[in-house]
Amino acid sequence: MTLALELALFHTLVAAGVAFLVGVLVGRRQARARPWLVGSLVAAFLYAAGFALELAGDDVAWVLATFRVQHLGVAFVPSLVLLVAFEFARPAWARSRAVQGVLLGVSAATYLAVVTNPWHGLYHVAPRMDASGPFPMIAFDRGPWYVAFHLYVAAALLAANAVFVQAWRVARGQARARAQLLAAASLLPWAGSGLYLAGLSPWGLDTTPAFLAGSVALLYVGIVRMGLADVLPVARELVVEHLSDPVVVVDPTGTSLDRNPAAVALRSVLGAAGESALLAEPDGAAPGEAPVGAWRREVAGRTFDVRAVALSDRRGVPLGRAIVVHDVSQAARLEASLRELATTDGLTGLANRRHLLELAERDVARARRSGRPFAVAIFDIDRFKVVNDRHGHHAGDDVLRAVAACALANARASDAVARYGGEEFAITLPDVGEDEAAAAGERVRVALAALRVPVAGAEVQVTVSLGVAVGSRPSSSRSGPLRRADAAQYRAKLAGGDAVVVDRGEAA
Repeated sequence: MTLALELALFHTLVAAGVAFLVGVLVGRRQARARPWLVGSLVAAFLYAAGFALELAGDDVAWVLATFRVQHLGVAFVPSLVLLVAFEFARPAWARSRAVQGVLLGVSAATYLAVVTNPWHGLYHVAPRMDASGPFPMIAFDRGPWYVAFHLYVAAALLAANAVFVQAWRVARGQARARAQLLAAASLLPWAGSGLYLAGLSPWGLDTTPAFLAGSVALLYVGIVRMGLADVLPVARELVVEHLSDPVVVVDPTGTSLDRNPAAVALRSVLGAAGESALLAEPDGAAPGEAPVGAWRREVAGRTFDVRAVALSDRRGVPLGRAIVVHDVSQAARLEASLRELATTDGLTGLANRRHLLELAERDVARARRSGRPFAVAIFDIDRFKVVNDRHGHHAGDDVLRAVAACALANARASDAVARYGGEEFAITLPDVGEDEAAAAGERVRVALAALRVPVAGAEVQVTVSLGVAVGSRPSSSRSGPLRRADAAQYRAKLAGGDAVVVDRGEAA
């Protein structure tokens, strides 16, 4: 799984956590009594979910489409959080419909500006994908509405901060702890925004959605429950117990203490030995060490991503680890298939042109470091069109496969043989000088000339025109030898075919 998809999954889980809190409010029939709190939770959900969708794509059109989801949250969050603060402090003037209408009107106008931005460019200008980080991210020039709205966001959050901090200052007794929690919750979005705007967030990622989700979750706790003890058992039952991924809790010695139903089911499939192999310490960990982090394991023909999180008490004394297992077998198979499709010619099974260029780049870099030469041979099947015209394209495919197998059999283990295009093939020859490269080309030519391919009750004799070029200068690039080998191959074909021509000049 790529980093972008892992982050998308994380924000999806954040959104799911916020949605859970909305469900609790609705299920306990408290939603109508707390409309602004419910609204802020829904806005935070849309922000996190929309951002997860943004991370799942890598082109401008997709990201702009996700803006319609996440900005439905972005635009309304500041107004709704401020209304939550007013609801808590209950100033008489803030309860008027005019104040509520102005705040929500600013948010609605902002969302409308985002949706209609392609017509006026007031919110963002020149959107583009920035590929300088570990994964593509949207970048754009800020429009005037964008600047004005973010000034409004700052003002709304500052006003909410002031309301909650003042409530904390004047509160006494049990109410003071509640006000203290709400004040901390109102300050949390500044941490996310500050990290992002200061360029301190990892990979330049917008950390605001996650911090905002945490903020509204604390607002929920402070306003509705004011007691984590009631929320955590419900969260464990609904999240951990019903989680589709296996979760195993072990003590510092690695002894299993608890597992959710998904982990019980996995153990019944893998057996005790299979589960032990799955949860075993990763390579490089000291014996008896309690590893944390993530690793991948192949067990019983399946692929799993394993994540271990350290557990400790308030004094920092280790209690054990929570190990979460995610079956990625299907994704791993798809990843392998896509990798093969991207690098392999489907007809011959050889490397394709794209992969050959990557391998040639690798050989060039190695040659620069070692100071040794590298060579490339390119050959084209003579009069291949006659085979297709006389015997049909199926026969032509048989000839291509036979030529590929013969060339591969006559290459060294360190050589790369590829289908360069059509009836043209290429061989990279690392650490080979001009004379050795010419001999290698002649060896392949002779082997192919001896080849007889049975097609449609007849036999096709194959000859090739082969060009060889050597790169030896430190400044040589992969394109120089490839280009000269291709030109040498063309000269061999003009000479009548069934020949090897060596390019004796270094033009790269």
